[in-house]
Amino acid sequence: MKNLKKVSVLLNTVVIGLFVYTSASALPNILDEWRDRYPDSNSDLVECQLCHQNPGGSSPWNTYGNALNERIANPFNSDQVILAFRLLERSDEDGDGVSNLDEINDGFQPGWTQGDNNDVFNTDSDIVDTVAPPSLIPLAAIDHPEALDDPVADILIGNLDVNLVEVASGFDQPLKAVTAPGINGSIFVVEQAGRVVRVDLTSFEKTVFLDAQSNVFGEASERGLLGLAFHPQYQTNGLFYTYQSERPADHPQTDFPLNDRDHVSVIVEYRVSDASCNATPSRQRTVLTIDQPRNNHNAGDIVFGDDDMLYIALGDGGGASDEGTGNDPTGNGRDNTTILGSILRIDINGRDSN
Repeated sequence: MKNLKKVSVLLNTVVIGLFVYTSASALPNILDEWRDRYPDSNSDLVECQLCHQNPGGSSPWNTYGNALNERIANPFNSDQVILAFRLLERSDEDGDGVSNLDEINDGFQPGWTQGDNNDVFNTDSDIVDTVAPPSLIPLAAIDHPEALDDPVADILIGNLDVNLVEVASGFDQPLKAVTAPGINGSIFVVEQAGRVVRVDLTSFEKTVFLDAQSNVFGEASERGLLGLAFHPQYQTNGLFYTYQSERPADHPQTDFPLNDRDHVSVIVEYRVSDASCNATPSRQRTVLTIDQPRNNHNAGDIVFGDDDMLYIALGDGGGASDEGTGNDPTGNGRDNTTILGSILRIDINGRDSN
C-alpha cells in the first residue's frame, strides 16, 4: 500500500502522544483504522509532533492534537477515536484555509503553521504558549501550498457600512436586475414568466417595460425569459436584447439544430422609440436560435462587454450531471463539437449567424 511505512509511524505518533492511558491491546485497532482512513498520509516526518510540541508526546498539544484530545474521553475505544478523526476532517485547526483532511492526505501538517504563531495547549485546553513549529519538521512540509497564496489575505477592510433597503416586491419569479445606459434611477427586473419590470428608485413605482409572455415557453421549469442586456448605445438607438425560451413550432429551422428539440433558446432584439423607456418595445429581429434537448440547464445570462460584443452563457442542455442521450461520452460541457456548455461572443451589429 502506498506510503504504508510512513502511515505506520504517524499512527505511533498519535497513539503515544495522545492516548498515553491506553492499553497495548487497543493500539492495533487504531493503527488499522488510521491506515484505512488516511492511506496517502506521509506525516511520519513529525512523529509525535504531529499533535504535540514535545518529541515524546504528552502536554502541550498543538491545535490539531488539542481538538482531538477534547473529543476523546478516557477510557476510550476504537470507534471513539475514529469518530474524532472524522469530526475534524472538514475543519481547519491551524487556520490556514486548508482542511485538515486535505493537509493530511497531501503530506502537510494540520496542526502547525510557519512562524512563531502556533498556540499550544495543556491538558485543560488552556493556551500555555505560542511557539514556532518543531525544528525537526522541514518547512516545506508545514503549510499546504494552497495556504501560502491565500487571496483573502489581500482584501482590505474598509469603513463602508452596507444596509439592505427593500425598494420593490411582489415579482413573479425574478431572476436578475439590470440598469440601462443613460437611464438613471431605475432598475429593470427580469421575471422568468416573460416580463421585464421597471422599478423607479425614487418613487419605487413598478411599471411593465416588456411583456413577452406570449412568446416565452416553459417558464414553469428552467426555461423562460432568462436574460436581458441593453445595448451600450441604448440612449441613441433604443435597442436591447433578451435570452428567452420559445416553442420549437415557432422555429422550424434554427442556427444550431438538434434531433431532440424540447425548446429553442432565442436571442431577440427589441427596440423602443423613446429611450426614456416610456414607449412600448417592438420586436425587431431574431438574432440567434439554438435547439435545446431538455427543459433544464439553459444558463441564459447575457451581457455586453467593454468591446461592445454580446456575451451569451449557454448551459450544457440538461440531463442530471450532464449525462444522458446525446451527452455521451464526455457530456456537452466538455464537448467542443457542440455549442452547448459554451460562452458565445457575437457582434450584435452583424447579420450572419454562421
